[in-house]
Amino acid sequence: MSYIEDAYKTLGTRGDSKGNYFNEGEIEKTGSPKYRKKDSVFKVPLPKTARELGAIRREERLLEETAPSTGFEELDRLVSGFVPKHLITLTGQTNSGKTTLAINFAYSVVRQPGCKVLYLALEPDTAIIELLTALRTQKKIYRPKAGKDYNQEMTTEKDLVADIPNLDFYTDEIMTIEELVKITEERLKDKKYDLIIVDHIGYFVQGSKESYLQAQADLLKKLARFTKDHSTCVMAIAHLNKQAKTQKITMDNISGSAAFKQDSTDVYIITKDEPVRNKQGRLMQSNTGKFYVAKSKTAGGWGDFNINFLNNGLILDDYGLAKYSREGVN
Repeated sequence: MSYIEDAYKTLGTRGDSKGNYFNEGEIEKTGSPKYRKKDSVFKVPLPKTARELGAIRREERLLEETAPSTGFEELDRLVSGFVPKHLITLTGQTNSGKTTLAINFAYSVVRQPGCKVLYLALEPDTAIIELLTALRTQKKIYRPKAGKDYNQEMTTEKDLVADIPNLDFYTDEIMTIEELVKITEERLKDKKYDLIIVDHIGYFVQGSKESYLQAQADLLKKLARFTKDHSTCVMAIAHLNKQAKTQKITMDNISGSAAFKQDSTDVYIITKDEPVRNKQGRLMQSNTGKFYVAKSKTAGGWGDFNINFLNNGLILDDYGLAKYSREGVN
């Protein structure tokens, strides 16, 4: 019996780990107002007591304690890892490294015992394997016309083909959010995913600004419900709105930010420092940046830390960079 069920039994009611409950003798379950279907009958819910709320939070703590690590020591301290039933929004400016960061997360999770990841590479498509191959082999990402400036060994065609247990991909096979939910639920019958990455959320929503924002809000509610129904963690990559031109970015800069702030349990923002010029005068992307936790359901889970971009696609915080310099990647 869960802590929540025990609390409800003590108080003369019956409930489940999702916070749904019955009065004794009641047959129809009262759903959460946030996710209740429009055509369902609204029943006035009973308020939760401190004991009931404490039981729910105690269950959440257990999930946080056993959640897979993000691979970033400083991020784990803030958010406790990839917690089941959490919907995470990851955003940043164009070319800030969102997809690179996401594949770092995925690769870190599947290297932990028994952990599984489903990556929906809807925007990067098959190019996602180039990033993954660089991470796995610790070589530079393949550039067909890199020239002499690219003096470090690049990944080869042979490197591309390798088995990575517990990491599955979809690319262009999914066209709608309904297909996404249906396919993922089908996969979950055979395999429990600890992390599902949607790269990116805008792939499913199109149209005018008004219809786009509404469709995106509806989509996020479906994803939030999905995480709870299947006790998994979902990370959705989102673009910033066109007005976000400054280095200082907040949740308000996310396209359709109101829905993200309401339905996401966590919001992460990644930035890169300004481009720099090399000795030849060529403009080069910076290899340093910042990671911001703008929102987190985990108590005290907000803050920022430095991140470092390596030529092999690896992203590390300062602790990880120091360890990498000493030991490399195990």
